[in-house]
Amino acid sequence: RAPAVPPSAPAEPAADRFKRYVGREFLLRGADGRRRVVLADVAECTADPRLEQFSLLFVADEPFADGFCEIFLADLGRVEVFLAAVGGRGSAATYEACFTRFRDRADDGR
Repeated sequence: RAPAVPPSAPAEPAADRFKRYVGREFLLRGADGRRRVVLADVAECTADPRLEQFSLLFVADEPFADGFCEIFLADLGRVEVFLAAVGGRGSAATYEACFTRFRDRADDGR
């Protein structure tokens, strides 16, 4: 059983904040309980220079229901995401959380 997710201030989602945690285990708290998932990839897409668009791919040992949940890593904090199953192999399942946000003026050089 995964440990409780400690309270903390929500983290601002940004691709760069997650890249260094690829391969690390996160705690996940969803409607059907707590579990551990591994951040497998951070995929970026730029359709508009004013936007930051990226997705997080997580791998879980076993499938669980799509939906809103919190992911937590001690040195990152907690982030609420919507995870949807996008594939898997054997008993493992892959889930994706997608983000689109306006870039800060500091991010785009203005």
